[in-house]
Amino acid sequence: MQPGAALVVFAVVAGLLSLRGRARTAWGCSVVVVLLAAFWSLQHGGTLVAGGQLTLRIAVSLLPASLMAVLIRPMLTLTGILEARRAETAQAVAVTAATVTARAEQLERFDADVRPFVQRVADGDEFDEAAVARAHLLEEDLRDSVRGRGWHTDVTRDALAAARLRGLAVRVFDDTVDGGLLTAADLAVLRGRLIEVLGAVGSGAVTARILPEGRDYVAVITTVTADSVERIVCRRLDGALTWAVGEPVR
Repeated sequence: MQPGAALVVFAVVAGLLSLRGRARTAWGCSVVVVLLAAFWSLQHGGTLVAGGQLTLRIAVSLLPASLMAVLIRPMLTLTGILEARRAETAQAVAVTAATVTARAEQLERFDADVRPFVQRVADGDEFDEAAVARAHLLEEDLRDSVRGRGWHTDVTRDALAAARLRGLAVRVFDDTVDGGLLTAADLAVLRGRLIEVLGAVGSGAVTARILPEGRDYVAVITTVTADSVERIVCRRLDGALTWAVGEPVR
């Protein structure tokens, strides 16, 4: 007797189940099919052996699939785990290399800025007003890089220095943890508005703060002059950062 189309389809499905890691289900179904085939054979005048043999030939085809599932699937799983670890390691190495490069550049810039002052102190030279102003700017820049790292870039450094040279008191703060959920585009929006504010204010004080996660707003910039106190806040609407004027900060 030749197996019918239904049994062939069953063999294919059971083999796929076995390859997909469902070997117990596939073999359980095979046992049920063998018993049903034997019962059907008896009901139609056949023998128990004939019905069983008809389906056993199909069930035996599960053996290669089961062996592949038992032997090859763990290897594939292990390969996937190793590949994921390799990707994580490569990413960690790239992040570490980028951090080391950035810190090396910061140290070189710090050395270039500070060394002349240290050398002048060692030589016993006097500092004129320009040198004193430069030293104050360097001190403020170092503070900005630590407490206001989200605002701190080469472009904002120039804007902050120019504002301070005009006599404007500027303080920047970043209260997030390692930048929080802010993207590069978000930071560009914040820094761009800070530069606009610094360019528009002639005297007084400006305080810019990136707020911690969970607040109603992302950032706030407060401008204090002899005549008024103005505050602009930044919030996220539909995934984009937008600025609003005169709203209170909670």
